[in-house]
Amino acid sequence: MIGQSLLQASRVVAEGGDFNRLFEYLAPDVEFSVSIEVRSPTREEIRGRQSVIAHLRSINGTHSPKSEEPVDVFVGGQRIVSSRNATVAIGADFVVDSECTLVFDVHDGMISRFAIHYELSNSLELPTAMPLGRRRNGSRAPLSVVKTVNA
Repeated sequence: MIGQSLLQASRVVAEGGDFNRLFEYLAPDVEFSVSIEVRSPTREEIRGRQSVIAHLRSINGTHSPKSEEPVDVFVGGQRIVSSRNATVAIGADFVVDSECTLVFDVHDGMISRFAIHYELSNSLELPTAMPLGRRRNGSRAPLSVVKTVNA
C-alpha cells in the first residue's frame, strides 16, 4: 500500500523540489535510472540505497527548476507516476520544452525502483532549429547538445 506521506513526497520531487523527502522511503536495493530522449537516447542507472542517496544529493534541486505548471500524479497498484511539462531557458535566446516523467515502484511501503525520464522538444533534433552561438573570433557557429547527466 502507498501511504499519503510517500505520495506527497513523490509530488514534491515531481514539482522540482527536494529529493531529501524521498530518502526515508528508498529500499536497500533500490534501482534508480535517468533517461533523456534527444537525438540518441542517454541512460544512467545506479543501484543501492547509499549510492542513490549520494547521487541524488549531488544533483538535489538542479534536476529541473520548480514548476509553475500542474503536476499530474497517477497511482495504480504499487506504482506512482508523475508527469509535468516544463520550459527551460538556455541562455538568453534559446528555450527547450521538456516533459518529465517520474516512476516510483513501491513494495511494502518502500521505493524499489525510481526512474526519471526526460523527453525534450523536437526543436533540438532539427539542425535548422539549432541556435547559433559566437566563437571567440566573433564568427557564428551552431550550438550542440551536451550530455549533462553525471555519475
